[in-house]
Amino acid sequence: VQITTAFYIQDRLGVTDPAGVVRIASLCLMAMAIVITLMQGVVFQMRRIRPQILLRCCGPAFAAALLTMAAAHSTPVLVVGFAILGLAFACATPGINGGASMAVEPHQQGAASGYLAAANTVGAIFGPLVGTAIYRLATPAVLYSGAVLFAIVSIYAFTIEIPVARRTHG
Repeated sequence: VQITTAFYIQDRLGVTDPAGVVRIASLCLMAMAIVITLMQGVVFQMRRIRPQILLRCCGPAFAAALLTMAAAHSTPVLVVGFAILGLAFACATPGINGGASMAVEPHQQGAASGYLAAANTVGAIFGPLVGTAIYRLATPAVLYSGAVLFAIVSIYAFTIEIPVARRTHG
């Protein structure tokens, strides 16, 4: 999504001035970053939310963000979509990392962490390739396809048993 944001601003909002595209993209990315920071730095510190809850919230939030962005015909709506995307990322990171940590034995946690880091890297490699290819099909196609993917992931997340934190004795 971040790779195609500038193109989306040009194609969907009709902004062709490079400075205008940069300004709108900056607003969108700042909205996302502010929400992530507030959620992880303030809300999640005041209210400890279990990884199980975060995992089940992040998929629907991602889908809602992408659908909001796909429907955006104005800068404020696009910024709101990115803010919702920030909420999704804020839930996803601790939810996935915490869930993975609880799903394995203590001696396997390093390997699990490594797999998660590798998955992010693979996403950074293939995301731009796949995203721009899908974008060529239709302007909001990458957003709709992402929303469908996250809807499927959400259904899956609600059907699996997510481990609860183990208590250590010592």
